[in-house]
Amino acid sequence: MDVLYLSREEIISLATLDDVLACVEVAYREKAVGRGVYPLVYEELGAAGLDGFRSNMDIRSGVSPCRGLFGAKLITEFPPDSSDRCGLPVFRSVLQVFDAKTGCLRAVMDGLGVTRLRTGAAAAIGAKWLARNDARTLAVVGTGSQCAPVIASMKRVFSELERVVLWNPRSHERALGRLGSIVDGACSLNPDCARLDIVAEAEGECAIGSADIVVTATGSKAPLFPAAWVRSGQHYSCIGADMPSKREVPSGLVKRACVFADDRVRILEFGEMRGAVEEDAILAYRIVGEVGEVIRGERRGRVRPDDVTLFDSCGLAALDITFASLLMERASRQGVGTRLQL
Repeated sequence: MDVLYLSREEIISLATLDDVLACVEVAYREKAVGRGVYPLVYEELGAAGLDGFRSNMDIRSGVSPCRGLFGAKLITEFPPDSSDRCGLPVFRSVLQVFDAKTGCLRAVMDGLGVTRLRTGAAAAIGAKWLARNDARTLAVVGTGSQCAPVIASMKRVFSELERVVLWNPRSHERALGRLGSIVDGACSLNPDCARLDIVAEAEGECAIGSADIVVTATGSKAPLFPAAWVRSGQHYSCIGADMPSKREVPSGLVKRACVFADDRVRILEFGEMRGAVEEDAILAYRIVGEVGEVIRGERRGRVRPDDVTLFDSCGLAALDITFASLLMERASRQGVGTRLQL
């Protein structure tokens, strides 16, 4: 069986930001009509009997009916504080894509290469349909590997974006240390980012309070800021809470916001809304609908300029499969990748 393998570098070389943004938008549109979603499996390895492990295994499966493909992405998260993990990345991932007619494996890809690009694009697509059109300032909460794709995607969607404020809730020194690599990474994905004023801010209230769009991209397990920092007219794209134990924003923000989901059922199980609803069940009624419904014109997004909107993205494998389909087509045409006989 002939199977395509694509590395992270090959994935980046095969697709533009416009390609990724278009794939994400298509996947959300298809999700809105009931296509593309399979169950998510999450397991804490310590709870599964591996004594001493504080690590996670996350399996996300999905289908792209229009492309005749289905697949699954496995992500592992291992803390870097053990001697046998010295120097190794915290996250590892692999994406497998299968033919929906034959069940045969078609491709294996670096899962992080796919994930980082499509997650940054997902944050930007949420903002495209829910934020104010005159947004000029972006705040990114978190300075990890997701930061550069978020900035690059946002600048592509919001051409008038002028300023990006980075805030690391744990360490301003880390934000300063990461600033150069984040700027370089964003510019490599989108050269227009060179025109942005990108700064690291020590005070979270200043970072969030100054922004028109706020993206939360951390692994936090508790709200990172108080609701008092939220101001009218802002949009929040929340992409960090992708597991039951994670949470980034306060219930007070949810109480003020018109909430839109990538999947309205899953965000009550894995997203920001899970924690908020556990504190106050009535907050489930803040969910207006799914972003795919807004894209399809079936539901209104932002109604008034002073609305606070929130896009709760817990992550859908349908985005990975849709993007993978494009990568497979490009790789075939351009002769990119390695062919494996399995």
